[in-house]
Amino acid sequence: MSITRRSNTFDPFSLALRDPFDGFPFNNSLFSSSLSFPSDTSSFAAARIDWKETPEAHVFKADLPGIKKEEVKVEVEEGNVLQISGERTRENEEKTDTWHRVERSSGKFLRRFRLPENAKMDQVKAAMENGVLTVTVEVEEGNVLQISGERTRENEEKTETWHRVERSSGKFLRRFRLPENAKMDQVKAAMENGVLTVTVPKEEVKKPEVKSIEISG
Repeated sequence: MSITRRSNTFDPFSLALRDPFDGFPFNNSLFSSSLSFPSDTSSFAAARIDWKETPEAHVFKADLPGIKKEEVKVEVEEGNVLQISGERTRENEEKTDTWHRVERSSGKFLRRFRLPENAKMDQVKAAMENGVLTVTVEVEEGNVLQISGERTRENEEKTETWHRVERSSGKFLRRFRLPENAKMDQVKAAMENGVLTVTVPKEEVKKPEVKSIEISG
């Protein structure tokens, strides 16, 4: 059961008013959907950037379809910080003899990366091609130890009626950046019972001298 309270007081808002937008070719559902940001704008704001380190450089790649290079910024800050940002604005206009509608949507993204000390921040390169942004940051050569290997196996079976040969191969590569005191000219390697041992001697770091101060009194 519901209770309705009535009043004899004149209510001016109880009158049926004319809707000035009555007859226009849009309704509430259109406003709630078409005026929202397009999906491509949302994906732009959530742009993903892949970071890959190679022996020669750090490479950043971002998939930004439909984006112009003028809408993207690549900046370098103190402390070896690389900043990649972008802003895009889109406008959709529809016009007839009775109404005029303009929809605007915008999206932004910003990513910051702190690079190691050996990154050459004064030699950053950026290129945009087919909607893919590529940023390359070269690195200085240092004490890098590389261990790699390749193995090939062949299995052969043969009878009077058929002959089968199976070949398989595998590779691996590992790179290690060593400290400045590593003696790269004295590296030793040994293989025993399937175990590879690589030894890199390092220079002794002199301990700071400690001088005792006599307390008077």
